[in-house]
Amino acid sequence: MKSILLFTGLCVALFSKLYAQDAKPVKDWLNRLSIDKNNIVITKNINQDDVFKTWAKDGVLHIEGGSTSALCFGIGQALKSHGFFHMSWEGNRQVNDIVWPDQEMKTGQSQFKYRSYLNACTFGYSTPWWDWDRWEKEIDWMALRGINMPTAMMGQEYIWKQIWNELGISDQKLQDYFPGPAFLPWHRMGNLNGHNGPLPYSFMEREMNLQKRVLARMRELELKPVVPAFSGYVPKALKEIYPKAKIHEMKPWSGLNSHTYFLDPKDPLFKIISGLFIKKYTEVYGKCDYFLADAFNEMDPPVSKENKNKELRE
Repeated sequence: MKSILLFTGLCVALFSKLYAQDAKPVKDWLNRLSIDKNNIVITKNINQDDVFKTWAKDGVLHIEGGSTSALCFGIGQALKSHGFFHMSWEGNRQVNDIVWPDQEMKTGQSQFKYRSYLNACTFGYSTPWWDWDRWEKEIDWMALRGINMPTAMMGQEYIWKQIWNELGISDQKLQDYFPGPAFLPWHRMGNLNGHNGPLPYSFMEREMNLQKRVLARMRELELKPVVPAFSGYVPKALKEIYPKAKIHEMKPWSGLNSHTYFLDPKDPLFKIISGLFIKKYTEVYGKCDYFLADAFNEMDPPVSKENKNKELRE
């Protein structure tokens, strides 16, 4: 009998510990939003995947969900439906001392498996000057709104500098390659090189450290970040080091006097550089599952007019 009681007690203790670990990211998120977590009972049930269920009784909200992302979204929907909380870029509006009205069980699920947010261009403009506090608020906003596949493009120049150096390109020759911070998205997509540069190494390091924190928080909330990959654009100096590589000189974009250089995907060097980037990126930022390579933003692919469709297919 004592053995049974001891075993039962051990199971309860293990379950309580597991429950606390599962609920902690959601409770931390509620703390950051200044939402009272004491009248919200959170249960994570991995069998439900991206589904959440909510009900309320005696002033307490109960929520059950298959992921941290689903739990945050479910709480966000419950807060919204009662007008208890609104979060925006201009500020928040919330009701203090929330008492949840009784509610029968409701099941919620987005009609879309993946809810993406932020495109490649949004990592220019003002975002290069966001600090961690600003990014933390943005990620919390994503969780509240049910975003589960955010784009995360920062910190890649720190990796690219290492790769270009390893392939024989000096820092001096990279001075005219990387642009100023606000123009990085269009550099990554092959529209321009060096515009309002050079890019300070201190900025690359800052973005690397910031990206680590951003990815860690996204993973904590069980979001699925989309990170960069090699789209094919290379420094001009690579033509000198690999004269046999098929590197195309692209036409200037949007009236700028700036040529960019595109490595043909069928060239063996493309696979080498792509593999190097994924390897080094993973070493610095950890394993990622989704990658974005945006090659032709308002740019004409280097294909012939006569066989355009055939060449694009190949």
